[in-house]
Amino acid sequence: MKKGLLFLIVITTIFHLPFLSYSHYQEKIINIDGKVTTLKAYKNCLYFLNESECNIWRFDQNLNFLNKIGKKGEGPGEIPYLSNFNFLEDKIYTFSKGRLLIFSLDGSLLEEVKFPIFNSSLLILKNGNFVEKTRDFSFERGKERIQKIRFLDKDFNLITEVLNEHIKVTPGYEFEAIEPYIQAKYSERNGLIYISNPVKDYLIMIFDENGKQVGKILKNYKRTKVSEEYKEKFSETLIKDPRITSKEMADAFLKALHFPKYFPPFHSFYLDDEGNVYVRTYNRKKDKTVFEKYSPKGIFIREYLLEDKYINIVDCHLFISFSSGHYYYLYENEKGNYVLHSERLY
Repeated sequence: MKKGLLFLIVITTIFHLPFLSYSHYQEKIINIDGKVTTLKAYKNCLYFLNESECNIWRFDQNLNFLNKIGKKGEGPGEIPYLSNFNFLEDKIYTFSKGRLLIFSLDGSLLEEVKFPIFNSSLLILKNGNFVEKTRDFSFERGKERIQKIRFLDKDFNLITEVLNEHIKVTPGYEFEAIEPYIQAKYSERNGLIYISNPVKDYLIMIFDENGKQVGKILKNYKRTKVSEEYKEKFSETLIKDPRITSKEMADAFLKALHFPKYFPPFHSFYLDDEGNVYVRTYNRKKDKTVFEKYSPKGIFIREYLLEDKYINIVDCHLFISFSSGHYYYLYENEKGNYVLHSERLY
């Protein structure tokens, strides 16, 4: 009787610890020639943007190479510069020099059309509308970033502007090191658009395809101080940029960089194929990052402690993805090889 009671207490305790993930992870080297700048997962496959070749490399979940999508060049069907890509109804679309290029998942070019908006962040929705995100720099009222998100109809007319945020640079500096990261993501399965605004709060707004707000994720949070260790790691990663060619240049750049006292409410968020929302916080436990999972309607589900110790700390939002119950992040090891870390989530 006592053993049975003890077992019951242990099991009950385990299921009331939301941060335990019990995940099994593995790491594999990915053989890609070139510079990978983005990882995305879609319907049980992984897609790597190869900036050097202006194309996308597709692998299955077991990291078997499947095919390449796109070709570098200036001619018809070719891509001179590639910085982003998105999915819609088993197709991949990219924007390049006033053109929209649509590919099948196996790499076939399906359509190429002239496009009046050159914006790699543009989201195409199933009903034909668009979500446009812009980011500009202004000196009118002091140095500030202006970020806007608007819904456009099929003819690119404005439906509604859902975000217009001015992020000021601290006087005496040129750049903010940890600028709140505003995102717009689309769940084609649920027909919902998620737009974050960590400038205001721990806030992710949920919209339908016509720009009507239908929900939100809004959470009370405790502010987290920016540690000296984080500043050092951030700075070390930043000055590895190949455009910084001397110590003097690196020192000047770091001097112009302002670190705030506290982190924003959260870092970034991700959608899986079912439309679940995973929020990457700045909180850490047991030397792992705390991710918070929400349902497509914004209902909190649980926490995960996930490994990301080797990730690019400056642009980590580009190298993390969730799909089909898995968490992925991509990093480059000391030998210059790309390594994919994956965990099965329970």
